[in-house]
Amino acid sequence: MNDMTIARTELQELKDMYCDCYKDVHGIKARWIYDMDVSLEEMKEMLARLEKEYIAHVEEENQRTARAEEAARAQIRALIQYGAQGVAMAIRWMHDAEDTQGDNRFLDYTLGTRYGFIDEVLKNGL
Repeated sequence: MNDMTIARTELQELKDMYCDCYKDVHGIKARWIYDMDVSLEEMKEMLARLEKEYIAHVEEENQRTARAEEAARAQIRALIQYGAQGVAMAIRWMHDAEDTQGDNRFLDYTLGTRYGFIDEVLKNGL
């Protein structure tokens, strides 16, 4: 550590944490937090509320992903009923429909499924 390093206060570090964590929940950094005059206790309370929002956000995201994966499975089953000769062919047809050029991760993204879902279905079936 050189002599020019300035020690950061706990409040400054908590503001940094709040700014970064806010982005995980709301998609933007809360840079305005640096201009706010808040006490250490107020900052801790704000972080506790943000943590609750984050937990709710993660649960909502998990539910959305589960619905998307069930919809993708249903689409694969429907394509097999309409003539696809198995899961792999159904997924190729989905690539064509979504214009994902055979990139399974891109198809995961366009379908809203978790990363690796299509690879897993190809490997393990529905």
